[in-house]
Amino acid sequence: MFYFSVDGSPVQARRQVVDIAKCNGCHTSLSLHGENRNQIEMCVLCHNPSENDASTRSTATVPADKALPPQSVNFALLIHKIHTGANMATNFGTDYIVVGFGGSHNDFGTAFASVPASIPNTGVRYPVMDSTGTTGDTTKCYMCHVNSSEANFPIGKNPVLNPQGLLSPMPATTAACTACHQNTSALAHAVSQTDPKFGESCDVCHATGAAFDVDVVHAGK
Repeated sequence: MFYFSVDGSPVQARRQVVDIAKCNGCHTSLSLHGENRNQIEMCVLCHNPSENDASTRSTATVPADKALPPQSVNFALLIHKIHTGANMATNFGTDYIVVGFGGSHNDFGTAFASVPASIPNTGVRYPVMDSTGTTGDTTKCYMCHVNSSEANFPIGKNPVLNPQGLLSPMPATTAACTACHQNTSALAHAVSQTDPKFGESCDVCHATGAAFDVDVVHAGK
């Protein structure tokens, strides 16, 4: 992957949020979509704020999936929800189902909520630290993020279309944060702190050094 200029202006690389090396710390060799997508820069090309599973949902193998609106697959929302995994059902009574290639049913939430922790490597549990399948602490953002990027809010980025969500479109930071903080009060908080003219004000309380610094709150105690 390399960057180039189309108008002769100085080349500016995209900001780095996560590192594939950190992904492979758990996944060993993370590669998807026919083993030909193995860099984060590739992922975000398709998993963008406007993308969803509409192209495959009409061919869903599970009838109930066809009746639902498309599911957002925006990268931050997708990754946060997948790694919340079984805790979505346990803590919020929600799930995250993406209809994939061939109409496949990919349930990252409720399908695994009842799987006993004694059964190793079953379902989505983040992270599986030992043979018992004990669920780890999803507040350890540093396991994926680099340079404390979890506290660098994507101000000015495109809003995220979320057809199955309670709010669509939704601002970028709201989409990322409420992918884990799925209770309605968290969404209400995000909405109340967003102005239609000036945008989100998350940095006032949650930026590095602020009263509720994400780096501190997500220290993985």
